[in-house]
Parts: sequence; C-alpha cells; structure tokens
Amino acid sequence: MDRMQQSAFFQKFLLQMQSSPVLDLLFRAISSADSEVSDFSDINGAFESSQKQHDFNHEKARRSTLEIVNATKNFYLCRENILSKSTNLLRYICTCDPGTESPKHIQTTLESDLSSSFSEALNSNNLFIVETESHVEGLKPSSCQYLECVDRPHVLQAKADDSCLQVIIYGLGSIADSEISRCQFALILLLKQTCSWIGPIEVFDPVLSRSECSVIARMGCVPATKDEKGRRRITSPTLFYMPHCEEWLYDNVLQANWIPRLLKQIVILGNSFQEYHERWSVPIGRKSLPPEYVLKYQRSAQEVPLVVPSSPDVPGFNNMSWHFF
Repeated sequence: MDRMQQSAFFQKFLLQMQSSPVLDLLFRAISSADSEVSDFSDINGAFESSQKQHDFNHEKARRSTLEIVNATKNFYLCRENILSKSTNLLRYICTCDPGTESPKHIQTTLESDLSSSFSEALNSNNLFIVETESHVEGLKPSSCQYLECVDRPHVLQAKADDSCLQVIIYGLGSIADSEISRCQFALILLLKQTCSWIGPIEVFDPVLSRSECSVIARMGCVPATKDEKGRRRITSPTLFYMPHCEEWLYDNVLQANWIPRLLKQIVILGNSFQEYHERWSVPIGRKSLPPEYVLKYQRSAQEVPLVVPSSPDVPGFNNMSWHFF
C-alpha cells in the first residue's frame, strides 16, 4: 500500500477524482438515491427556473438603470434651464426701467419658481434612485439561488453528505500470487482511507482462497462467498470496481440493474466500454455474442478514461475508465 500511495499513478488518480467531471458525476450517482433528486429533470427544472428568475430580475434592474439615466438627463436639462433663467433674470435686473416693477420683487418671484422646479427635478431623480436600489436589493436572493444551481458540485456534495457509495469488487484475482491484484486492491483501500463517502467494500472472486479472504476481512472489507455471476441488484449507490474483467461480467451487472433509477446510482470503474464498442463495430470472425447491455449502456453513458502515467510505477490499470449513466 505504501508503494501505491507514493506512486505517481495514485497522485494522478486522486487529482482526477477531485476535479470535474469525475467528482461531479460521482456525487450525482450518490445523490440520485435521495428522493429529492431521484429524477434529475427536477434539478434541471430548478436550474432553468432559477436562471429565468435571474434573467427577469436582471432585466428589471437594467430598465431601472435606464430610467435613472433618463431622469439624470432631465435633471441636468432642468439645471441648464435654471441657469438660463437666472442669466436672463440678471440681465433683466440690469436693464430694468426704474419706473417698472421692483427688480427685487421680480428676482424673488423667479427664484421661487426656479427653486420649485429644481426641487421637483431633484425629488424625481431621488425617487428613481430609491426604486432602483430596492430592485437591486431584491435581486440578491434570486442571484444566490441562481449561483447555487450553477455551482452544482457543491449542491450535490451537500445532498450526498448523508449517503455513501458502496463498493463491490469483481475479478480482483489472487492477492497472494499476483502483484497486479495487490496493486488493484491497494488502490481501493487507499480510496476508502481518503474519501469519507466511500462505504462498505465487498470483494468476490472465485479464485480467492480462505486465507486470502481472511486477509481481506482484516483489511476492513467483506469477502463474499456466493457467486452471483455479476447479477447483483443494487439497493443503494454502488461503485462496481471491476479491473480487467470479462465483458460478459459487465453485461450481467448492467442487465441485473437495467432500470433508469438504478443505472443512475451505478458507477463502473473497469475496462473501457468505448473500446468494446469499437471492437464489436466490426464483428468479423467472432463466434461469441456481443455484450448487448454494455453496448446499449455505452451509447447513453459518459466515459472518463483513467489517467495513467506513460511510465506507470504500478501495474494493472491500463485501458480503464470511469463509467456513469
């Protein structure tokens, strides 16, 4: 385990798990067991609704801003009008005939009119400012909801806090005789130590001896004794860890869970289904039947190839991928 933990492969493996899209898809699988998010059309609907509300409030704020701009323009036009009237007033006072109405009286009357116009424009402008501030303040809750929907990984991680991802290992091989099997087993044990959301680990391989099963149990895993041929119907979010298994075994896993509700809760870490698709696209000279469910699953699933260093210091992880429905 120490060699695996210090290997470049394990560091890259963790880095891939801690970033998109693997982390997002893992938590989506875990969260799909929650009744609140069992139908992901609900999440998409909430996202679209929040986005529409955000767009509506954004447009409302934009219009209010335009109103402020127009009110400000009117304010400055009124101000120009005031200056113009003041200039005319001064000119009139300077040229006023002493025999006419008192310049002082005219000045007082005009100043009163100008002050009223000025106050009216100022109050109108302040009103628009207050209304817009109210619109902007009202925007905040909707914007937060919108951002929470956009930042889905954090939402899904919160949903997944009360859940975990059970692990079922098929096709591990003999950990006593095979260095590859020991490396593959060490990876899942380190994953269990690193990630709190990894749940119970169950291991089955018909080649495992009684002493090997005892070692597996001491490592905190559950050695299974019944050979289900991969036809395990899941009851909770499950990671099927199947390094380099036969294609019929992947097919049996999928056939046993061929219900959208269950497929959403399944993650498969094993051979690349894309390679199976490419291989069976030209079935010339093949005597066996194609893996029907693997090929159907591959058309709808998302596959993320496992990152393996060009010069791996641990063996047994070539041509493997994450698979999510």
